[in-house]
Amino acid sequence: MTRDELLNCFPKHLTCAEIGVLAGNYSQAILTATNPVRLFLVDCWGHQDQSDYNDGANRPDDAQERLAKFPTVSATTRPCALSGA
Repeated sequence: MTRDELLNCFPKHLTCAEIGVLAGNYSQAILTATNPVRLFLVDCWGHQDQSDYNDGANRPDDAQERLAKFPTVSATTRPCALSGA
């Protein structure tokens, strides 16, 4: 089962969260499929300097602005704490 197929198993109008939002594409799929009462998006919501965070998922900052138009979305911008492994 794909994650898109899994969305069809969830009831409508629930409260849910997405951990690791990236560009927000799946967030929009969640909104469309479930019409949630509230959707919590958990992510750094900020482009990280490549010298500190070298990851292909490191994207520009436009996803939060694109998703902010949905009244059920709760997204908070906070600085990420990065530590070396």
